[in-house]
Amino acid sequence: MEIIKRSTTPQGVKIQLEHWPEYGFYMIGAYPPARFGNYWVKPGEAFRLSVNTDNPEADFSALETGEKSLEDTASQYYDGNRARRYMGLEEVTPA
Repeated sequence: MEIIKRSTTPQGVKIQLEHWPEYGFYMIGAYPPARFGNYWVKPGEAFRLSVNTDNPEADFSALETGEKSLEDTASQYYDGNRARRYMGLEEVTPA
């Protein structure tokens, strides 16, 4: 994995544009604070959020300027439902 560019969103979340040549795609990596957690991810602590987008450079720039938020990209989260739960976008059901 090669980091193409690093930046921060207006909300202070670290983001990076990544190239994964071994898999043939680009991805946005972000490190927002979790709103909900589990054994590995603690509420309030940063966690790895992967955004798999069709237009990574434009989406990265939109996140960087605040035109888009990480919540706007929820349908493209690599970890799907789990990432949406950590972000507080999906209801957490008790076990």
